[in-house]
Amino acid sequence: MEARPDMIFLLGDYANGHTRESSMAPETAREYFKMLKAPLGIFAVQGNHDQYYGWNLWRNMFSGLGILPMWNDSLLLYLPGGRELQLSSVRDDYHLRIRPEELPLRFSPDIPHILLSHVPDIFPLLAPGTADLVISAHTHGGQICLPGGRALANISREKVKFSYPWSQLNGTPFLITRGLGCSVLPLRFCCPPEIIVLEIQ
Repeated sequence: MEARPDMIFLLGDYANGHTRESSMAPETAREYFKMLKAPLGIFAVQGNHDQYYGWNLWRNMFSGLGILPMWNDSLLLYLPGGRELQLSSVRDDYHLRIRPEELPLRFSPDIPHILLSHVPDIFPLLAPGTADLVISAHTHGGQICLPGGRALANISREKVKFSYPWSQLNGTPFLITRGLGCSVLPLRFCCPPEIIVLEIQ
């Protein structure tokens, strides 16, 4: 909140682990999420761990706080100064692969389009020009890295190699955040947690 963001994108995996017993409940997490404020909206996509816990429970919690949960949605946002922005989301495909017909369509080439996806693996499926920017998470930046940030393991499901924080595929830039948490091992090495503040002009 010290950064005073206009918008906040929450990129999934609010639940921890692979069972409900290993995670904080949405009712408890609500006390933390309710502190988030952004005048142009807060948007939350679903991660693979949220499916293990129950995405509907997280979705209901977010909705009750005025945070918009997104699942294969495309919205047209009207920004100050008469500007427009298309914001889209792709559901996490851990249990069921994304079908081509689920991918978002661009409203207009004249309207900037940002796509949110928990996993970066969706990027090879996007046609060039679908989005101006894709923002993702999931990989924890490798979590355990060599000095300089080179990951020892590739957590991407499709074994696509990404660079951090920026990569490009088919002419589309995409941003991958290392996020805040850990997966499997409660350890990060040469890969500090992060919240990215993105300034768009």
